[in-house]
Amino acid sequence: MKKESKVKILFLSYGFPRSGSGIGIRTLSFLRALSQLGDITFVYRAPEDLAASDLESVKNLCKESIPLPVASFDWIHPFYRLLDSDKKFIKLIPLLFSTKPIYTHSNILAKNRSETLHSFLESIKWKEFDLVHVGRIYMAAAIMDFLPAMKRSGVPVVLDLDDIESEVLERALSFSSYATPRTWIGKSLSWLDLGRLKQYEKRTIPLFDACVVCSEWDKGKVSRNGLSKNPWVIPNSVDTHYFKPDFSNLTNSRDILFLGNMSFHPNVDAVRYFAKEIFPFILKEVPASRFVIAGKKPVADVLNLANGKTIIVTGEIPDPRPYYAQSSVVVTPIRYGGGTRVKILEAMSMGKAVVSTAIGAEGIPAKNGDEIILADLADDFADQCIRLLNSPDLRHSIGRRSHEFVVKNFDRNLIETQIHYMYGSFLKDG
Repeated sequence: MKKESKVKILFLSYGFPRSGSGIGIRTLSFLRALSQLGDITFVYRAPEDLAASDLESVKNLCKESIPLPVASFDWIHPFYRLLDSDKKFIKLIPLLFSTKPIYTHSNILAKNRSETLHSFLESIKWKEFDLVHVGRIYMAAAIMDFLPAMKRSGVPVVLDLDDIESEVLERALSFSSYATPRTWIGKSLSWLDLGRLKQYEKRTIPLFDACVVCSEWDKGKVSRNGLSKNPWVIPNSVDTHYFKPDFSNLTNSRDILFLGNMSFHPNVDAVRYFAKEIFPFILKEVPASRFVIAGKKPVADVLNLANGKTIIVTGEIPDPRPYYAQSSVVVTPIRYGGGTRVKILEAMSMGKAVVSTAIGAEGIPAKNGDEIILADLADDFADQCIRLLNSPDLRHSIGRRSHEFVVKNFDRNLIETQIHYMYGSFLKDG
């Protein structure tokens, strides 16, 4: 580490730091922790709905911030422009001959060149920085041309992976509800893309000095697959002072809540699965129950589930806490995907009894039956929800233990201390 009083950190982010999304919350945690180590130059992919109020946290935490408008990202090679063609046989050409995963990931791995980012990186004298943090494999792909120069300068480069993308895709392809073309060509291209994505990860991730993942579960996968010799675990976090229970005013409603981005494929599949294969069994035993689906951008498949009585779709909500407080049970019937779900941690922090599939709760080492309820079969999932709806004492006791579990293991201040310690040690070792 250099002898200046403050280190200089370059933070290249695919996500924007704000509440309401897992990647946004994770990005904010890293910014808060790294700002204690030194001056941050924050370069971020600016979402289209970015508001002036969103920028306050960035201004307070970073010495300099550089937005990368979504429109500034273009095809990394002219060859991939054929994907924009209206003619199907022309669109197939890059899909068949590319070595990059560009079918299911075309907008994030093949269309990841930003002239704004490229010009900025060209202007950098890398020896002036003490650390480069890269958020997500999508941003890693965008800066690959400059990674050799970073390495030659001796600046350590750390890659943060919120999930293992190839595993997310592989799980998705095992479900017929996953939104891929139903033709044999489309399915074949999806599986071909999976192979290319695995190879891309094997080529890319080992180039970084360290790889950060969300859980010991993901660390095991990274290590077994030989993706990194230096994997770190830094979990997602929750502001347990913001998401806190009111144990003096517990609800006796029969509401069952699912909360998440309702245009995200695993969430869409989860609520359809619950509404069609689980909830009918619950209604027979608990006729007063309601299934509340809350979250932004609900697609048609989600909106069509609503009947105004027993199934409610709210759309985007300004504050999830009243919805958590009003619900007796929070469900996460996720059947594919990856990473650690912040929404489960928020619900547990609010003192809620959570019923989840094993995949939904992956990376959260809560005790089944004590701090969380796990159920993978539809009838078992329904039985567990019915048991909790009919037993206030049971769900309240699980809720208390789940709150204590999150405070002990996932509190924001605790996780940010871990980030500060691990990155600080890395800088000293460097």
